[in-house]
Amino acid sequence: MKQTEFLHTLDEILFANVDISSAVLSTLFSQLAANPAFQDALRAEISQWTEKITQYISKQDTLLNCAIMESMQLIPAFSFSLPDYTSVVINPKSPLLVQQSEQSFGTLLHNVTSSDIARIVPLRDA
Repeated sequence: MKQTEFLHTLDEILFANVDISSAVLSTLFSQLAANPAFQDALRAEISQWTEKITQYISKQDTLLNCAIMESMQLIPAFSFSLPDYTSVVINPKSPLLVQQSEQSFGTLLHNVTSSDIARIVPLRDA
């Protein structure tokens, strides 16, 4: 990926989907701020890639990718799911309660040390 392509993608993320990206980024930054040990591990990992930062950003087995994926899992970018077919019939105008707070609000970023990268899985097994 060329730098220009990366910057165009970043522009699209930040400006075309401001509400979505701001929710994910604010979650990411607040989770990072709450965990200095993870910050240190992330800084150490990134500093090893300064010569090849483009390769680092495109990798999917990094602490940075794990943190981003976890943030998207904590506060999903889309607060809806696509319709699904079921055998249960819900009558029109039926009251419906959606408990968004029942989602997973724990985080894998808590209590992480630099030696814990093997146990960090961006997409948890359900």
